[in-house]
Amino acid sequence: MANYLIEKDQAFLNEVIFDALPELFPTEEHQMEALADPKVYNITYLVEKAMAKIGNMEYVDEEGYDFLPCKSDAKTTSLTITPQSSNPVGVFQTKAKVGALRICVFNPYKNLGDQIDFFYVPRTGYNRAVGFTWNLKKSSYLSMEEYRVPDFRTLCERTEHNYTPNTLAQFIA
Repeated sequence: MANYLIEKDQAFLNEVIFDALPELFPTEEHQMEALADPKVYNITYLVEKAMAKIGNMEYVDEEGYDFLPCKSDAKTTSLTITPQSSNPVGVFQTKAKVGALRICVFNPYKNLGDQIDFFYVPRTGYNRAVGFTWNLKKSSYLSMEEYRVPDFRTLCERTEHNYTPNTLAQFIA
C-alpha cells in the first residue's frame, strides 16, 4: 500500500503540480527531490492551490466548497480493486458540497504519465456520493465519461455557465 500512495503522489507531482506551480519546484533538481520523497508534501492542498491559480479563483477552503466566486470544490481520489468489483472503483461522499466538483482521479491501471484523469461535475450531476468505475476492457469510466475533461487547465477554467456534457465520441474525437 505504501508504494501505491507514493506512486499516486508522484503522478500528481508529474502530471499536475510541476506544471501548475513551477515556482515551488523551479529546477529539475527540486523536482527530483520531490519525487524521491513525495510524502513530505500535502499533495491534495497543492492540487487545490494549483486549481485556484490556473482557474483564476480564490481559494477559501470553506465547509462545502473550496473556491470563490463559483463555490466549487476540489476532490482528489484513487481507484482500487474491491472485493465487490473486478473493476477498479473510487467513491467519495458529497452531501455537504454546494457547487460543482473539480475531480482529479489517480488511475494506477493506466500508463505512467497518463494516470491522472480530470472530471468537472456540475451541481446537478451528483447527489450524496460520486462513484467512479474504470472498465478495464473498455478503458472507460462508463457513466462518468460525460463529465471527463481533457486536461487540468480545462478542469480549472470550466464553469457552470460553460459546461456541456460530453459523449464518449466527443471526448475521443
